Formats: sequence, structure tokens, C-alpha cells
Amino acid sequence: MSEERDGFYVFPERAKTKLRKAYMEKQPVYIYGMVGYGKTALVE
Repeated sequence: MSEERDGFYVFPERAKTKLRKAYMEKQPVYIYGMVGYGKTALVE
């Protein structure tokens, strides 16, 4: 099930899991991708 943010952004479940795991283990995360794919919306 996906979480919707701001009425238009669908939070990817796999990204959510990976970010949560990195946060718990205090590991840095590098997010990359082409322009317009929602990298900023993902971390806000």
C-alpha cells in the first residue's frame, strides 16, 4: 500500500523501507536520479 503526500506524490514503499533502515543504522544515504522524478519530495 502506498502513502500519498501532498495529494499527488505516491511514496514508494521500497524507498521508504530503505530510508527507514538507513536512519535506524545511522547510515548516510545518497539519492540520485534524473530531474523530475521526485527526489526532493521523497526526503521532505
